[in-house]
Amino acid sequence: MMITNLAPVFSDKANNSTSNNEVEQFLSNLRVQVLGHGERGGTLSPDARENFMCPAFLLVSYEQGSVTLEHSGKTTVLSPGSFYIFNPFELFSGRRTSKESLCYKYIYFDITPISSRSIFRKLAFTGDDTYFQQEWYHTVGADLLKHAFDSSPGHNRRENVLLQYAVRGIVAYIIYTHFKQMPTGRRLNTNKSTVLIDQSFSYTSRHLSHPINISRMVRALGTSRSTIDRVFLDVMQMTPSQALTRYKIQISLGLLQAGKSVKEVSQELGYSSTFHFSNTFKIIFGKSPRKYLGSV
Repeated sequence: MMITNLAPVFSDKANNSTSNNEVEQFLSNLRVQVLGHGERGGTLSPDARENFMCPAFLLVSYEQGSVTLEHSGKTTVLSPGSFYIFNPFELFSGRRTSKESLCYKYIYFDITPISSRSIFRKLAFTGDDTYFQQEWYHTVGADLLKHAFDSSPGHNRRENVLLQYAVRGIVAYIIYTHFKQMPTGRRLNTNKSTVLIDQSFSYTSRHLSHPINISRMVRALGTSRSTIDRVFLDVMQMTPSQALTRYKIQISLGLLQAGKSVKEVSQELGYSSTFHFSNTFKIIFGKSPRKYLGSV
């Protein structure tokens, strides 16, 4: 009796393409961290305006009510059925524009390593806001979230894993669709540049109690100042000092929310004084640490 090997017939030859392999490599290196999730009802009064900013990604799926967002010269309307991801560290001004109160499901998440986070931001938020209003997000994206929220109620650990996979699927879709639209020859920068970015943040995390010193970091990493400046501008669209300062301020939020005082946090993160830390925090978030924490 002869047995035929059918594996070659069903193998996906397309997966061997250079572009697919690069996306797969990028996604295999990417990790999703769910920082919070749930369902919220809006407390915003009709036509009252609220300014806010998130230090990580906030994904929302609207079920009731509508809100109008102003940000970076754009206007975005979120209404029932809307699916949207808020860009970290972007200032939003929102006002409720419906009689019905707001109701939405949300997932607050981050991406590691830092280089993957930056590349995702660069791809996902360079286009028009209507990108998130495409049919895929209203159907597949919304279903991923619904199944993740509805499965295993009361089992937080299991729910968290499902939410991670749901977000990862959405991120993968965004990465893949944008990558397909890239000009030929352009890549995801999963190379020495991203390695250097991640090494820079790793160095900073090991020296949190010291002020940011780019020259010292450059020597420790065995590179040059011109190289580190070029890499940060290419991958993160900002200088090393700006990116690493935001990183420290993002860490400060977790420390403050854990109950540490402004003085303790400023000392832990290498700031010369509480005034210096609070002023840096206010430059980024538009509010002092105390006022910011009181508004979230």
